[in-house]
Amino acid sequence: MYHNEPLTQQDVVKQLDEACALHQSGAYAEAEARYRRLLSHLPDCWQLLYNLGLLLHDCKRYDEATESYRRALRLGIEDGDLYFNLALTCKQRGHLDEAIIYYQKALDLQPEDSDYRYNLAGCYLADGRHDAAIAAYEAVLRFDPGHLPALNNLAYLNHITGKIERAIELYQLVLTLRPDSPSAEYMLAALSGERRITAPANYVRDMFDQYADHYESSLLSNLHYSVPNRLGALVTSVTSKEVFSGMLDLGCGTGLIGERFQDSVEQLHGIDLSRKMISLAASKNCYDALYVEEIEQFLRQCTERYDLIVAADVFPYVGQVDNILQGTRDIATDDALFFLTIEELTGSDRALHLGPSGRFAHADHFIRRCATDCGWTVLCAERIPLRKERDQWVAGIIYGLSTSPR
Repeated sequence: MYHNEPLTQQDVVKQLDEACALHQSGAYAEAEARYRRLLSHLPDCWQLLYNLGLLLHDCKRYDEATESYRRALRLGIEDGDLYFNLALTCKQRGHLDEAIIYYQKALDLQPEDSDYRYNLAGCYLADGRHDAAIAAYEAVLRFDPGHLPALNNLAYLNHITGKIERAIELYQLVLTLRPDSPSAEYMLAALSGERRITAPANYVRDMFDQYADHYESSLLSNLHYSVPNRLGALVTSVTSKEVFSGMLDLGCGTGLIGERFQDSVEQLHGIDLSRKMISLAASKNCYDALYVEEIEQFLRQCTERYDLIVAADVFPYVGQVDNILQGTRDIATDDALFFLTIEELTGSDRALHLGPSGRFAHADHFIRRCATDCGWTVLCAERIPLRKERDQWVAGIIYGLSTSPR
């Protein structure tokens, strides 16, 4: 059929069905061609512009998706799903203020829609507007009391903003709805002062998957995190080696450590439990290999050898550290260095303590003893402020360990 031939209603329905089927099957190029062919005949059909926007979003072509949705709006269309999906593309492009506006427009049309309100709350959370996020999540629960993701996020926000009684109440509600929730059970233990020696892997994975999108910006902008640069300076101070043959970045997260050290290593490998964190690290193009795996399991199976190992902000989510210290020693070269950070436990004779933050603090004497028992030599230990938490600095220590005796 030629483009200049008019389409009958039957033609339009048939071609649209074909385009939608191709789209749903993942044949994006063919589906896009069909949508655009239809639009050449029906340029003012907002549903076609909407479908094309959905496809472009699926292809991660967010700028083009945004323009397709906006073309539909310029036709005078008022539709909740159109505003909602435009908001999604704005958020993907990092335009949170615009996303919030479009979520609010969607809610003006459908005020009881939980998905619209939940995503609005997520924008507030990503933008660091905690009070607005709390209010939006509370509104989700008024319409849908069993909305588990909203309960989880609301518990977390009350927790980090110091509303502990409300956080406990919400974590208990989560456990009522999902008794096997490792995150809620673990956080209730942390808030009630229970003694634990490790954090569940599911809790760590879920937490970092959930906050991956805004984790780095929050860490750097709001929490004044400077560990990568401090680590870099400490490495330079203890060795004259300018280039390491192989580096392993344990708990690599979004790749901040990798960015700092990429010019000082021949091979850079990273490992993290969170697939979303690994995806962000991969986008920086500084790692030669990335692994989504639990650290202890990785170390047991690893056949590589590394002369530089880093574990920045890993031990606070580990608790008992012996297995990691032994596992890293087993894969270290004869001249290897291992740098790690802890949150320091003071004023106690205990080796480690699970705090209400859900993170572990460790005693200096405990880390030194475990490192020595596992065959490491402590070269240096520097006390530093790790990050801010509720306007207070979290005290920590960076250790430099070596496989060689002093």
